[in-house]
Amino acid sequence: MKSPVPSIPTVRLMVRKSNSLVEARYKFNMWETRVFTKMITMVRMSDEDFKPYRIYLRDIIQEFGLDKDKASYELLRDGANTLLQKEVSIFQETEDGLNETRTHLIVSATTQVHGSNTNYIEVTFHPKMKPHILELKSRFTVYDVKNILNLPSSYSVRIYELLKQYEKIGYRTFEFEDLKEIIGAKEMHRNSKGKAIVKDNYPLYGSFNQKILKKAQKHLLMHTDLCFEFEPLKRGRKVHKIRFIIMRNPRYDATQVDAKMPELGTIQVSHEEDAVVARLFVQVSQYIEEPTMRKWVRQFPEEQIQYGINYTLNQLKSGKDIQNVGGYLHTMVSTDNLVAAKAAEEEEHRKARKKEEKRRRELAQVEKKYEEIHQQLIDKTEELMRDVFDRYPGVKADAFAKASKKRGSGYKADLTNEENMANPVFRAVFRSNVKQRYPEHFASLKTLEDWCKRLRSQMARLK
Repeated sequence: MKSPVPSIPTVRLMVRKSNSLVEARYKFNMWETRVFTKMITMVRMSDEDFKPYRIYLRDIIQEFGLDKDKASYELLRDGANTLLQKEVSIFQETEDGLNETRTHLIVSATTQVHGSNTNYIEVTFHPKMKPHILELKSRFTVYDVKNILNLPSSYSVRIYELLKQYEKIGYRTFEFEDLKEIIGAKEMHRNSKGKAIVKDNYPLYGSFNQKILKKAQKHLLMHTDLCFEFEPLKRGRKVHKIRFIIMRNPRYDATQVDAKMPELGTIQVSHEEDAVVARLFVQVSQYIEEPTMRKWVRQFPEEQIQYGINYTLNQLKSGKDIQNVGGYLHTMVSTDNLVAAKAAEEEEHRKARKKEEKRRRELAQVEKKYEEIHQQLIDKTEELMRDVFDRYPGVKADAFAKASKKRGSGYKADLTNEENMANPVFRAVFRSNVKQRYPEHFASLKTLEDWCKRLRSQMARLK
């Protein structure tokens, strides 16, 4: 059974973070994002210290509109467990200069493996998070959690928070490399020898623009109270900075106004019959007299009269030669099966629209899930690749050389290795070489690969 849309909480749940945490360097997948966001919404302003927060997985599933299946429960548990390993880099200005604090986000994640209730996780924030979540006096960002419930990408969530922080200012500029580091598109890790390794998933601006910025622009416009425009700022031929123009989302504001409008009862108009007669008569005054229309209003339902008028006028527009339009009108107005026929036609249209809406909704759900699982597959593949390269230092160069010689790999000798790796075709050939050499090392990817395959089939059927 699926939850078609997120359930908007009846109690307004707010996310509060220090500006330093909003700007911190880290990368989450969507499952980690959901668990961490849920944790933050459970912190109360009156709390004096952190405590273990028990999160019922069904609540996250309902609030984020996730599939109510075993996979969602498992992925949320995995998200809580992987949060234990996550570190963030938080930068803060002090009197002595800029300080960087590297810390874990949570210190424990408890799940009941056996027993009567295995559908919750109990998590505890790291004490170093207190200044950034609990002890907020100034320089913090707050927003309604419903703004991110529908966002399908952790990158879009991060960009939303960064722009929300500057909403009142109306614009914000980032250095290109800084922005990638903040949202986790560019990561640094250390290998087994302690050497710092930089992994830049989007070294070229064009790829970053298509895969992250334009998607975030679309996601925010569809689902949040903000929207934005952006422009790249160049230094020479290379993009050096990105400037965001931040705006209130007119779609969101219109939705909120509609949601707050009370239902109005039937408006009582004085001389109601006169009003109905006037409204209908003005449409056909060249063919009948006003008393005739008044007689019809007293004899037939207004809807039936309107259908008769519409039918006659459409016949005239289509070129039908009607000698006595007034007499024809009377026949059509007094024919009640016109209403039934029109109602049947409208019902068919309604069913067709409903069917199409259901197809689009299901397609959007599958596309959203595919995007998340596919990103997990990419991240896991990269992690296993790094592990192989750490264990076998020469394999990276060998795989690259082999890929460069393969026909159809897209390799270009006049490009750098980094630029060739930015080509998705060449990158796929390169990875395939590594996987073929160490198949046992990548066996754990099969579940995610099979899942992606099934979701692609579902998308093909729904398109």
